[in-house]
Amino acid sequence: MLPARLVDRIRQLCGYRFPRMGRLGNQLFWKSIPREMRSEIVPGIEVDLNFGDSVCKGTFKYGAAHEWPTLPVLEHWVRAAPEPARLFFDIGSNYGYFSYFLMSRLPGLTAYAFEPNPDTFQRLETIKRENRLAHFLPQNLGLGETEGQLDFYPALHNTGDSSFMKRDDVDMGEPIPVPVLPFAAWIEREVLRLPSSPAWVAKIDVEGYEKYTLRGMAPALEARAFAGICLEMLESTQSLTDGGTDSLIVQMESYGYRRVMRVDRWDIPDGNTNAFFVPEV
Repeated sequence: MLPARLVDRIRQLCGYRFPRMGRLGNQLFWKSIPREMRSEIVPGIEVDLNFGDSVCKGTFKYGAAHEWPTLPVLEHWVRAAPEPARLFFDIGSNYGYFSYFLMSRLPGLTAYAFEPNPDTFQRLETIKRENRLAHFLPQNLGLGETEGQLDFYPALHNTGDSSFMKRDDVDMGEPIPVPVLPFAAWIEREVLRLPSSPAWVAKIDVEGYEKYTLRGMAPALEARAFAGICLEMLESTQSLTDGGTDSLIVQMESYGYRRVMRVDRWDIPDGNTNAFFVPEV
């Protein structure tokens, strides 16, 4: 087995990711490295990773290519936004990779990471403290339609499957009651003023709870506060509620946002895990 430091150094030399290797290459790769290790996941930010979790595996191995072309699109939107007002909202952040990537590329960017899972939130706090990330602001709550408490179901084998929605196809632990706020109430609590022109960027990945999160964001969306929104749209999770992925597109259109299939030089493949929305002109 290769030493963790050597593995991480090779990854850094490859641009903080590894190239695609094919099925047999992947099998050999994961057998050759430690199951757990500390990694400089992006330049200047170190985290502890457990490769029994697919979110850790994907972000470590593919880096900026993870969920392609999500990260370059998010970076493009953030760079284009007016600097004094631009913010990144990582809604359903898991261990925070998207925030770390953008913060490493745009020093001084403030990123809010919303993570309802108490254990994962403590991990975010540890990463913030160990790396002295003053502009990284984890929030231990869910964003929904109304204020209150909801049962959160932690996935036992892949943290990325954890959800407010109980799934029969995923092994889930006992529900944990967690606080939920509408985004509109949260920005009022935080005394955040809506920007005068589109300046905020959000990635929303809440495993089937997207439509409720969006309802709580309606005032900010209708005010065109966001320059771009990346929204996970999987039939497997949207089938947990009525309407499916098409209803999310209609919902975004009702708030004044249209889906785009190309951003700058990046084409968005039809059927991509994530959908990308920009405000109507």
